Amino acid sequence: MIYDQKTMPLPRIRDPRPTFRQFREYSDPFDIVLLDVVLPGSISGTEIINYLCGTWPELPLIIMSALNSMDIANIQRQFPEAVVLQKPFRIQALRVAIEERCTIKA
Repeated sequence: MIYDQKTMPLPRIRDPRPTFRQFREYSDPFDIVLLDVVLPGSISGTEIINYLCGTWPELPLIIMSALNSMDIANIQRQFPEAVVLQKPFRIQALRVAIEERCTIKA
């Protein structure tokens, strides 16, 4: 399945600074969150992930990063329930991760 605005709503949060406010605006959690660890500005992906895990512990997360393998392993240990994809990755790996996380949630 291709995921896009035509088949399902995909809110995009491009500026990480107002992210916490934007997440709080949604009364129900997202079905899944795809988030990079390294973000522009003063907030990190790990801060957002910690917030999401604390607010919605069952929320499926896919974390992506271009960090090295050691850092990726540390992220996986810190967030064992998340799928961690190391960039660059193939679109098929993302599709599998989405299907896996959504199946686990259901």
